[in-house]
Order: sequence, then structure tokens, then C-alpha cells
Amino acid sequence: MNSQPGPTSDQASIEPPAKRRKVVEKSSGSQSSDPATNTLPNARADRWLTSHYGGTSVITLTFQDTDRKYFLAREILVKNFEYFEGALRTNGDQPVFREGLTRCFNFQDISTHTFSFILRWSSFEYMLVSRSRPKVDGLLEALMAADYLGFKVMKQFTNFISARLAVELLLNRRKLTSAHLDLVARHNTSPNRWTNVVWEIFVKAGVRPFVQDFFADLDESSIRRWKEDEVPGVGPAPGHGDIEQWKDIVRHCRQLREENDKYALQVGKAVVQMLKEERLRGVHNTGTGTEGGLVYVDPLSKVDKVSCYKGHLDKKVSLRFAI
Repeated sequence: MNSQPGPTSDQASIEPPAKRRKVVEKSSGSQSSDPATNTLPNARADRWLTSHYGGTSVITLTFQDTDRKYFLAREILVKNFEYFEGALRTNGDQPVFREGLTRCFNFQDISTHTFSFILRWSSFEYMLVSRSRPKVDGLLEALMAADYLGFKVMKQFTNFISARLAVELLLNRRKLTSAHLDLVARHNTSPNRWTNVVWEIFVKAGVRPFVQDFFADLDESSIRRWKEDEVPGVGPAPGHGDIEQWKDIVRHCRQLREENDKYALQVGKAVVQMLKEERLRGVHNTGTGTEGGLVYVDPLSKVDKVSCYKGHLDKKVSLRFAI
């Protein structure tokens, strides 16, 4: 193998395209683009990659959660990420940055799972949500990492993640925490504007618990009567199969509003908007007869691509209560 010159002192390391913070703050340092090692590229790996995938060279990646090295074709990285496109560019035949010379990247605040999740999505954009369900933390980490690396289809990826967030919160809104609200608020300067989309999902998640806040104050006798169906069909349906669970969810969302004034204000505006929407048909048994109820579509269920979960999620919000 022909020898290549090592990194020179005047050869700079490219800065990442965006700055970010982790969902859970840790003591680890900020992302570094210094080479993982100073070893020269592996010629044998290059030949194998060329023969199997048509790639021109191997790029070595290491991540925060392991010392294991991962090898990917240069073309895959450059095709999908602005960061790698810049870091690996050349001036003639000479790499402009150290990473292009060593072909090694060490990411101190991106996990292998997060990076592989993004890369898989870039290859299989329509992979089913039900196959794997990362938690809210994991979905936000993926968005931040994609933004950080300059994912070239960030808009489509953001829409995909927002649908997954909507489904997760429809199933259990207690998954949303004040830390998530604060995290998105801190990143609202991102040029990709993914934070605006995610914040809107969080606000929509707060609408139903807000208009059904009375569930939080139900006494034990009311809950017992509800469970025993002494007065069947009375009042609006809770947003969970277990009324006690829904009571806890409503209390959780009340606390979120109390801890974040901006969030509370935005949820209130979203409630007004929902009430302006077309009312659905609904009736409630009052014990002395039936009368029309105020039933609306849950704004969270109107997120793009959530409709494919028909039959698995309760998507209606009823307001009347007569227990």
C-alpha cells in the first residue's frame, strides 16, 4: 500500500453543521470530530467494499456507547449527510480536512442505535412503526442527531418522527415530561425547524387532558360507579381503557401545564381551535334519557400518517360529564 502523509498541524477539522444538547445531560464532552485513530485506511477493506458495494473507500465510525468500529462506504455517508459531504470533500486529489485524510470519525454524543436508526430510515423510508417502538427520548435523540449531521431529508424524517410521537402519546400521554418540553424549547433555533413540528405534537397531546381535566378530581365513589356500570353510557369516555389510569394521565398533564406557562398557553389556544372544528355526532345517557354530547376529533389523532392506526386508538374527545 502506498504511504500517505499523516494529518498536518494546519489541516483543520470540520465543525458539525449544528449544535445540540442531549435529552439527559451527561458529563461527557461535546461531540468531537477528531479521528478515532491515526491509523491509515485499510486497503483490504477498501477492496472488499469496492467489490461488494461499489464503494470507493471505507469510512470508520465510532460512537459514544462502544469502542467498536463500524465501517461504511463513503458514498452512503456523503449521499445522506451534509456533515460527511463537507468533511470528506477534496481539493483535487487532496482531502481538505483531517477526517478526509484519516477517514475516521468519533462521535462522543451519538449512540450506535441512534445512528443506525437514522441510516435504516434513509434506506427504508416506509418501515413500519410497529416493528420497533423507541421511547420518546429515543425519537428526540434521533431528530437531534439527524439535525446535527445535516440529514439531507430532514423534513421527511421529521414528519415520520412526529407521527411516531403522536402514536406514543395517544397510547400514554404520561410519556411526555417537562424535560422533553424544555429540550425542544432549547433547540428552537434549529434552521431545520424540527422543533416547531415536535412542539405542535406536544401541544396537541395536551388538548384532551385539558378539556377532560375534571377526571383528575373524581372521587372513589364516582370511579366505582363508572367501573360497575351502574349508570351505563354516562359521561364522556376517558382517553384510556382504565379510568384510574386516565385520571392519573390527566393529573400528569395538569402538572405539565403548571410547570410550563408557555406550554399551558399553547394548549389553551389549541383547545379553542379544536372547538372551532366540526363537531361529531355523539350522545350521552343521562339516566333520564339521552341528549347530544359535544364530541370532537382529538387533534393528536389528526397528525399525518396516524390514521393508519384506525381501530387501535381512541381518537374522539367528548366534553359532557353527567355522573
